[in-house]
Amino acid sequence: MLHWGSQQDPLFPIPTRLTLATRLTQLPTRPPAPQSTHPVFHQGEFSVCDSVSIWVGDKNTATDIKGKEVTVLKEVNINNSVFKQYFFETKCRDPKPVASGCRGIDSKHWNSYCTTTHTFVKALTMEEKQASWRFIRIDTACVCVLSRKSGKP
Repeated sequence: MLHWGSQQDPLFPIPTRLTLATRLTQLPTRPPAPQSTHPVFHQGEFSVCDSVSIWVGDKNTATDIKGKEVTVLKEVNINNSVFKQYFFETKCRDPKPVASGCRGIDSKHWNSYCTTTHTFVKALTMEEKQASWRFIRIDTACVCVLSRKSGKP
């Protein structure tokens, strides 16, 4: 079996027609759930940064793992069956949920802000008339970034 990079790399097999059809038939034909807010906390618990998660089914372009802008194919036709690509993305609702930055951070000693982080997932893409599976960057989480205020030990 051929694999990405080398014959010893079992993590990233090159999709064949059979594996392509299998993978796409396992994709949902529509998103399983509407937009949601994460996570759900018990009374008195708060997130440092608020996030929102959505299924994205209308992604036109993306940045691949090599930093190139590629076109994301919205629909794929296999054996006269059309499948749509969806991506579950999470991003920050607000870079500063409170005036001083992240919630619960001691603003006397720390600067803070919320930022969206990314990861790479496989997607069927088109670049220069060549369709192929590539890793594209998507929004994955919302984290708090801290920096010590100057003049503080």
